[in-house]
Amino acid sequence: MGVKEAIEDKIKSKKVMVIAKSTCGYSIMAKNVFADYIKSGGLDKKDYGFWDIDGEKNCQAIQDELENMTGARSVPRVFINGKFFGGGTEVKNAAATGKLKELL
Repeated sequence: MGVKEAIEDKIKSKKVMVIAKSTCGYSIMAKNVFADYIKSGGLDKKDYGFWDIDGEKNCQAIQDELENMTGARSVPRVFINGKFFGGGTEVKNAAATGKLKELL
């Protein structure tokens, strides 16, 4: 399986997929927003996934493919309902305005 297929499989596997790095502050911010939604019942835990790519041997290739798919290779890359949503800042802002709740 190629890198693109692996990414697409991850995205398809969950309603919300966060592709992140474990030490990235923006990735942690996005994960925390979704953790709050899970705690409050706004998102079922089974519908949420994250993939910390910093431990992957092909991390750079994953980021290169994310750039092809989303226009940027930075993390996090957040996908909701199979579509690219944005990064950590977009998730935090959407949560603050209520837009994220509507999507979930």
